[in-house]
Amino acid sequence: MQIPGDFRELGVAGVPSLCWFRKEITLPAELPKGPARIYLGEVEKMDTTCINGKEVGESFWVENPRVYMAGSALKPGRNVIAIRLFRLKPDSGFMNPPADLKLVLGDGTSIPLGGEWRGRPSVDGRPPQPLPIGFENLPIMPGVLIAE
Repeated sequence: MQIPGDFRELGVAGVPSLCWFRKEITLPAELPKGPARIYLGEVEKMDTTCINGKEVGESFWVENPRVYMAGSALKPGRNVIAIRLFRLKPDSGFMNPPADLKLVLGDGTSIPLGGEWRGRPSVDGRPPQPLPIGFENLPIMPGVLIAE
């Protein structure tokens, strides 16, 4: 799917949802010295961001621009970025234009992250499966089981 996007490809456009996104990038054989950061722009509502299986940042509630230190998780060659995003409002999720989503290496080299990602919903709020009451108040909840 395209990020930013309307989540239509995932079947959860316009409904609250918890989705996972994944993107592979290739970095040079020698990583530049200095702090590397991942920029995601404003995100509605909560996100947890990992690189190569290592959590590099998380934010809850405030739709402020997300900027996370990424340096210790990066490695030469293939890298995998995974984002767990919980959104409540229609037309929400990643709120900035594609150019604002990027990985900036220690030497200032910018790697665009907007565009094609793999995505999958984990929980969606479409009836008859509404999100559990109070789910949005438990930002550290690792997952949700819905009884039938």
